[in-house]
Amino acid sequence: MHWGIFLISVPNLIVIGVMVAVFALGIALRLPGHGGGASGR
Repeated sequence: MHWGIFLISVPNLIVIGVMVAVFALGIALRLPGHGGGASGR
């Protein structure tokens, strides 16, 4: 894929997408504990 100065191959785009998904999943797993702790007490 080619956007302006960026040239990204499909496998690289998949790797980037997986890394972003893992990062988002890590944040999502931490937030419920933070928000649910106040209401649980």
